[in-house]
Amino acid sequence: MTKVEEKLRQIAKPAPEGGWKDKVRFRNENKGWLKKSSAIALRILEELDSRGWSQAKLAREMKVERQMVNKIVRGGEKLNLETITKIEDALGIQLIVILMSDEEVVKMEKMKYIEKTFYGEGQFISEMAPSEFNQEIADLTPDNV
Repeated sequence: MTKVEEKLRQIAKPAPEGGWKDKVRFRNENKGWLKKSSAIALRILEELDSRGWSQAKLAREMKVERQMVNKIVRGGEKLNLETITKIEDALGIQLIVILMSDEEVVKMEKMKYIEKTFYGEGQFISEMAPSEFNQEIADLTPDNV
């Protein structure tokens, strides 16, 4: 290290606590639940918009402070099951779906495509074995559906 570099290090201020590095580290360490929290926040905002509700109205329905709802819709709140249930009850929507090991989530658009394709050709889904059905769906359904 040169004398100039050494002098600069001595007079330079140390990085402040809670700086951008800490925020990046936090996001990296917590990206799993942050991603889910953001998805929940978007779903809540969509529902509020479709109903014409404000965050204050949702807070009243949930019986919590408006600031709590604001934290939730910013997507950075670590939600517990009690809070998620309050949101679901207040909005009449389902935010969490728990599937059994043999269940899958199928988007509505894909299900409509499947019904049209299979029933349109006179085939009956109930006659197929589940593995055969899943393979048939994978083969016939376009990726964008």
